[in-house]
Amino acid sequence: MFISMFLILVVPIVTASYLPLFGGAIIARFYYVLFIVLITTILNIVRAFRYCKRKPKSYGVNYGWKKGIVAGIGAVSLLTLIQFNPQFETPFLFLSFLPYFDAIKDGLILSVMYALSYMLFGYTIWGGDC
Repeated sequence: MFISMFLILVVPIVTASYLPLFGGAIIARFYYVLFIVLITTILNIVRAFRYCKRKPKSYGVNYGWKKGIVAGIGAVSLLTLIQFNPQFETPFLFLSFLPYFDAIKDGLILSVMYALSYMLFGYTIWGGDC
């Protein structure tokens, strides 16, 4: 979970730096969800190879992309809600006064909302089953 939160922290920076944003904010949000699904699926595959020795056909792909879609859409929708309402962005605004935190403010919000939506929706629906 912490590895995925750290990787999701840099998703907005990678998206803005290296990918073409033809449609602006909508395409950026689509890239966010795509990266979150990819990160969640890869880390779920790693977890399945580590802990699921009894089930020989379990690779973690099925639950990985399901959890990724649910947590990605939840995180991006909560990020959009926070960005459109400045009152919700106040706790993260205080962090932006620190050096270098202004550049990763969106990534920080995205990773916190990913963890929240993963725990509330992804893990409670599909659990830690292989």
